[in-house]
Amino acid sequence: MNESPTSNPSDKDAVGNDISRFSASNDRKPALLISSCISLSAMLISAALVRNIIDLDLFHEIALIREIRNTGEFPYQDHFSYVPTVSPVVHHEWGTGFVLYLTSVASGWGSSGLLMLKLAILSGIAAAVSATARCREAFASAFCFCSVPAIFLFEIGISNVRAQMFTLFFASLLMICLALDEKGRKSWVPAFLSIFLVWVNMHAGCIVGLGILILYTFETTIRKYLTSRSFYDTWWQTWHLFACIVLMSLMLLATPYGIDYPEYLWHAVRMPRPEITEWAPLWKLRTRGYLAFFIGAAITAGYAAFASRTHKPRGIALILVTGILALRHQRHLPIFSVVWISLVPAWLKNTWLGDEIENMWRNRSTILTLFWTILAIFYLGFSISKSDIFPSLPTVIEKDTHQVPIYPVGAVKYLRETGFRGNLMVSFTSGAFVSWNLFPDVLVSLDSRYEVAYPAGMLEENLKFYRALPGWENVLKRYPTQAVLLSKSSELKPKMLEEAVDFRNRPGWTPVYEDDSFFILMPVEDAVMYPIVNRVGIPSEGHFP
Repeated sequence: MNESPTSNPSDKDAVGNDISRFSASNDRKPALLISSCISLSAMLISAALVRNIIDLDLFHEIALIREIRNTGEFPYQDHFSYVPTVSPVVHHEWGTGFVLYLTSVASGWGSSGLLMLKLAILSGIAAAVSATARCREAFASAFCFCSVPAIFLFEIGISNVRAQMFTLFFASLLMICLALDEKGRKSWVPAFLSIFLVWVNMHAGCIVGLGILILYTFETTIRKYLTSRSFYDTWWQTWHLFACIVLMSLMLLATPYGIDYPEYLWHAVRMPRPEITEWAPLWKLRTRGYLAFFIGAAITAGYAAFASRTHKPRGIALILVTGILALRHQRHLPIFSVVWISLVPAWLKNTWLGDEIENMWRNRSTILTLFWTILAIFYLGFSISKSDIFPSLPTVIEKDTHQVPIYPVGAVKYLRETGFRGNLMVSFTSGAFVSWNLFPDVLVSLDSRYEVAYPAGMLEENLKFYRALPGWENVLKRYPTQAVLLSKSSELKPKMLEEAVDFRNRPGWTPVYEDDSFFILMPVEDAVMYPIVNRVGIPSEGHFP
């Protein structure tokens, strides 16, 4: 491809011929193209419906927006916890909270609103990566086959609905912009800067967009210089990328937090998170299929990058860096998936594997149409058969709920109905839900805001308490706590109950509420003011909001 700022007529004719071949290949096999698109859509929808648990981060996001609405002020200090918190509290997901509050609470749509928002985001991502592949002149055959592992790798990022999904959407839009840039078009810059301004206020994942652009600029600058051997020509062809990086960096100040926002980002990016599962290496993921598909995707990208008969594909740095990040942190796997599906299908063109896929697409269309149709029927049938497609609140610990939050719906109802007011010791996964339902009457010891609101060591201290590690009782002495919300699977349960046995000589703890998943324990002298309720065997139904 021409490295000059504008393409000459012969280059435009070549691009036009490539696009014509792309279109002609599709037009000759309309049934195959339609069946593959339906099948891929069904795969994505079924992946979305399987992940139907409301994300625990949602509750502290909408609780923040409710507080802003009630007070008319934007809070810079924490109001939800009774333990020491950081100052100021840079809630980088406030924009996401606004969207979630609008679509689920203010609208009155509840879980239906969350489902529609999730499907809308996924549709936007699918459309964006398809447009990117088309802009890079990938053949439909390669794109469809590559989409199968891409969807599998991506599904770990589907939620109801966390801020990271917006980051994935904005990242997919950025990939379109970079594809346009490769064609010599610079008009994408002001459009994307407008998008980035929204991204900055939705999620700290905006740093992903800045990182992607920096990697692209680095690789593009080297390519341009090796072609022209002129610093002046290289600068003339890439100055808009450097300008965009500078403007995006300045936009990090364009939030309600001002200079505190980039300071928070600097702290958060470097912060280790050994206790957070999604930040663990990919090989520690329980579902080993993700690692297998990742290795397959990495091998495919490596082959396509070096087997091309015409030129070395662009975006190698993006694949390499996002792949390393995905391998180190499970959380980054969907980002790798978006980058991979945006680049690799086009890379496969002019390779032996790409030729074989295209020949099979042309010459085995009947068999492939049948294959895609069967796949579509399977996934559509699975989606239709699901009775619980709407985001839900699980309240009972089951065998297949590993790493899924269990919400204390019954316990929260008990505290509300008994008029409890005070400080409640809660776990990382329960705090935001309690705050959404009981604030301002009840303050919590922790929630999933993590480093956003709490100083280093606070999560570890909370885990020490709930795991009943030596010194756990000191946590209760350090912070004034009127009640403890305790999962029945916690190692702390027997030790807390032992404390409650002999309350004549020392202040003990005794249960006032129990259901299939949770206890509520209070000091003995306070518990006499509350009814003892046992709801074991009586299911609690969670409703959102």
